[in-house]
Amino acid sequence: CCSVHPFHTNNGVLFQLQAAAEKIHSLGGDAAGIKESALKKLEGNLAENPEVRALQEKLSTANVKVTEYRNQLQNLKQELKLTQKILAKEVGEDVNIQNLLTNSGSWRGRAQQIVLLQGKVSSSPAWNSISAGILFLSA
Repeated sequence: CCSVHPFHTNNGVLFQLQAAAEKIHSLGGDAAGIKESALKKLEGNLAENPEVRALQEKLSTANVKVTEYRNQLQNLKQELKLTQKILAKEVGEDVNIQNLLTNSGSWRGRAQQIVLLQGKVSSSPAWNSISAGILFLSA
């Protein structure tokens, strides 16, 4: 007709153990030792229960996954820190990244600015006169 859930039967056994321990205590026996041995037997019975064993296996599998995800998270955190350092070197430390994302049309990266400045320096009249003077001195 009906199946009895192991939790309910275990509660019943625990209740019976407590009642027996109280009775032994009232008779003057060592309730603590008897209760401890009875609880060990109960734990042994629970370990033999297929449902409990299946749940323990699921718990073990879940713990392995949690450990894997924790390791992945640590790796991603380290990678993010490295990426942030590289980005700070490229755009500067005081630059608001969110502003760069919204107004990216006119912004130039460090490498682009270097190329632009090199072009300006090489085409400037002052640079031409300096380079001519260097050529004159080396000749």
